[in-house]
Amino acid sequence: MSENNEPGQDTKRKKVMTERALQANRNNGSKSEGPINKTRNESSLPPNYKHGILATTPVFPLIESQEEYDILVNELKADLRPYGSLETSLVEKIANILWKTKRLNNFEASTIKQQIEQVPDKATKGWQSWYEALFKNPETFIDKDKTRFELLTQEYNVAKQGIEAFERFEGWEDDKALPYDDPCLIIGSILEYEYWVRKQDNLELPDTADDLFDVDKIVPGFWSSDDIDITPKVVKEIINQLVLEFGKDYEELFAGGMEISKEFLRLSEKEYKTVISNIEFYSNQIIETHSINNNNIMRMETHLNKLFLQTLHELQRMQGMRIGISKPPEAIDFTGLDDND
Repeated sequence: MSENNEPGQDTKRKKVMTERALQANRNNGSKSEGPINKTRNESSLPPNYKHGILATTPVFPLIESQEEYDILVNELKADLRPYGSLETSLVEKIANILWKTKRLNNFEASTIKQQIEQVPDKATKGWQSWYEALFKNPETFIDKDKTRFELLTQEYNVAKQGIEAFERFEGWEDDKALPYDDPCLIIGSILEYEYWVRKQDNLELPDTADDLFDVDKIVPGFWSSDDIDITPKVVKEIINQLVLEFGKDYEELFAGGMEISKEFLRLSEKEYKTVISNIEFYSNQIIETHSINNNNIMRMETHLNKLFLQTLHELQRMQGMRIGISKPPEAIDFTGLDDND
């Protein structure tokens, strides 16, 4: 509002316009056949949003950077040194072409990336976790935030670590603290062995193998704390308690734990290798299919390249004429897309 306007003058004008707008809305509303729901993508983005090569909008908001586009324009102006509005417009056209070429490349890469990212889930479809196959209620052992492929990889690594823990244990000094995970892996495997035996005998089972015996009564925080130094001597004391609990001798429980670890590793390794092979197969299939079906992208890239060369050539002609070159480069006529397009 200017300084000469009286107080309330703009408010009155806005009020009149608002009343007119409201009346227009009422009139339009009486003709409406009901609400039409449009998403942002349907209403505001150009129809060729998928690749965006034919879009008239230089920069798509939210998904592209106006700052990066401005930097590109300024760098091209510094390189090509246009003079006057016509040469400047040609440089800006070149920037637009290069920007669209980058957009096309990004579209192609993101399309393949999205398909490739879905491959691990496809490759692990039907895979059953070791814990899902063994336990009555394996939820506490299944991380819901991980993908199936991540779970498989995790189980494969745990299986390898379990075998290594048993191998280290047999040669470890009784009073020397074991690596943190080793006691859990050893006792956990022995409990899984007992759980498996009871399952084969169709006995009543708790939710998981850890529920067969409360190890924390012997070593508080056994499963969860990394501040506890546990020696082979302590592990043997726990196994001796399991001997009393389960009515089996020490050698049977220890050997059973090692055998169940080997079986866990065998199954995990087999599944892991199969899934890796499937991932390679599906990924190659995607790339091959894309190579066959990317004619449209290649045509667009060719079209942009022609526009770039034509515009750059035209700029060079104009600059040559401006600085007095006696014989400026001849004009080149590019038709753009192929004649049969």
